[in-house]
Amino acid sequence: MSNHVNNLQLALDWLEHLVTGCLKIRFGQVDDFEITPLSFYTDDSWLATFIAKRDPGYEEFTLLMLAASPHLSPSFFNKIIAEFLPDGGDFPEFGGAKSVNHRDIIPTGETAQFILAGNNLAKRLEIQRLLSS
Repeated sequence: MSNHVNNLQLALDWLEHLVTGCLKIRFGQVDDFEITPLSFYTDDSWLATFIAKRDPGYEEFTLLMLAASPHLSPSFFNKIIAEFLPDGGDFPEFGGAKSVNHRDIIPTGETAQFILAGNNLAKRLEIQRLLSS
């Protein structure tokens, strides 16, 4: 497997850890969790190059991966949420949309706010500002 693919998988694994941690907090399984630093194979893959050039912050990188995840792993969010809602059901706090052309959850601004801010209103407004610029 090329470092390009390895870097994308590392980023998806990081996002999965982040989303799972947020859901564990929401469902009362933990009080807090540690966000692991993301490390990449340094090479000329587009993701490593992008990170090196743009140096995105935590929120920006999370937004990038939220946008990319349905294209890289079509059942990404459904698999994670199914761990917490094995019998199905809606989870409006998570946000997301379903599409005629895509069966999994497509993350929205509400999804980003849930993951990056939880119930913190000031932080939710900050994420909304980040999304609007």
